[in-house]
Amino acid sequence: MAVPEAFSRVGEAVVANLGKTGTIVFGGLSLLAPMLVATPVLWVLGFGNVVRGGSFAARAMARAGNVVARGLYATVQSAAAAGYGVARVAGIVRIIGAIAIFLVLLKIYQDYY
Repeated sequence: MAVPEAFSRVGEAVVANLGKTGTIVFGGLSLLAPMLVATPVLWVLGFGNVVRGGSFAARAMARAGNVVARGLYATVQSAAAAGYGVARVAGIVRIIGAIAIFLVLLKIYQDYY
């Protein structure tokens, strides 16, 4: 098989399976650059260098009252502010990415065989 033909077949497979392709790309990005995936999600929730007023993060903090050091809320806030929580959040994002890739590959295997 020539290289142009191989690229053509890959392109056809990608177009025919956009959902699976997107999931594999998301999973790969999650494994290689987890904070590139996590940072926008944290920002949308209201976490950043400071908690954005009126956001989900602000409401969660108001309901929680005192925030426990190194607890879930403090860790997520720390990750959004590039602190100690980055390693934990990055690890969780990597696990989610690996699971996503595994499930898609399992589905492809089941469909093919």
